[in-house]
Amino acid sequence: MSKQKGKHNKKHQLPKKGRTPTPPPPPEADKKKSSSGRWGCILTLGQKVIATIVAILSLLSLVVFLPRLSASATPPLDPNNQLASSRFTITNDGYLKVTEVIAACFIWRVKEARDNQITSSLAQVVHPPEGQLQPTEGYTVPCAPEGTVQPIPLRSADLALVAYYRPWPCVFLRQHKLFRFVAHIAANGSVTWDKQPTSPEIEAAFDEFMQSHGKDTVFSN
Repeated sequence: MSKQKGKHNKKHQLPKKGRTPTPPPPPEADKKKSSSGRWGCILTLGQKVIATIVAILSLLSLVVFLPRLSASATPPLDPNNQLASSRFTITNDGYLKVTEVIAACFIWRVKEARDNQITSSLAQVVHPPEGQLQPTEGYTVPCAPEGTVQPIPLRSADLALVAYYRPWPCVFLRQHKLFRFVAHIAANGSVTWDKQPTSPEIEAAFDEFMQSHGKDTVFSN
């Protein structure tokens, strides 16, 4: 009797309740998900590459339109007065104008024929009309020391044109640049002005001059 009751109870036992296991996705679904994920990565990478290219092109276009000042020097017309008769010019080579332009000739090391020496001196401070330089415009910066009464031939000369300006439309920036020229003097007195890169020595000499004289006082419109 006991065995029959046990069998009877087993037949009427209810299955335990639980979560029905989810069958694994078919292989085709896995392939679709992997392919869609792969295409998503490719699209994301493509967007990043395009954004980088756009940023680089924007930066290059900005650099192209930034103001660029240049300087040039022509030989003197008077061999006995080389500094006064030479023509030093600052030109705006950029595509946009520059404002609040003011410049001077920094006479770093100049030796005259009578062994007179001029060191760390500033010639006349000048600025173009209305203080602006439009694209391709230039103006002359005199390099003869003020108060020169009698012209004396040069034995050597190392000087720099110094320009302060504000690039338009970023007028909140005030920048300055030095253009160095070294004189090559022939035996007959003819002079050729050789444009040279600025050096730490001439930069330091100019900074010291400005500290002792005051930039706001010397270069002010």
